[in-house]
Amino acid sequence: MDAITLLAQGFDQLHEALQEDMASVDDEGRWWQPSANNNHIGFLFWHIVRDEDNVLSFVRDKTELWKADGWHERLGMAPEEQGTGMDAARLAAFRYDPHEFEQYAEAVWERTGRELRELREQDLDKPAYQWTVGRLLTEGCLGHGWEHLGEIRYAKGLRGWRFKE
Repeated sequence: MDAITLLAQGFDQLHEALQEDMASVDDEGRWWQPSANNNHIGFLFWHIVRDEDNVLSFVRDKTELWKADGWHERLGMAPEEQGTGMDAARLAAFRYDPHEFEQYAEAVWERTGRELRELREQDLDKPAYQWTVGRLLTEGCLGHGWEHLGEIRYAKGLRGWRFKE
């Protein structure tokens, strides 16, 4: 198996796991915080998708769907909003329409698949930010997404909810 196929499968598996985990989260659970400084599930899900849109857009030198398709406006957020460094007050007030956001997630995931299919293996060694394209995609995006999915599952466990193991 080549590296591009492996990356594409990793993203597909992350997307499938997120869909499965989020399907059982009700509105109250989406915004519940274990404590004032801990991320809620709704933020984590949003941040995973935003990060993927940001990283894939950077790697492919394209405008993020967040901005290009006006998702920030549709969800009532700033165009530069990504979630990094959000303070406790902003996190507590952070909300979006879940159905609208799911449409954004689907658009990002479809674009990720398309953009990965257009990559060539030698593209993975090109410089990107402080790393290479390959490291940015694996560690900076895919690994980051799985880490935050772990947080989602931990929060679900604190509420007594089960998830697919």
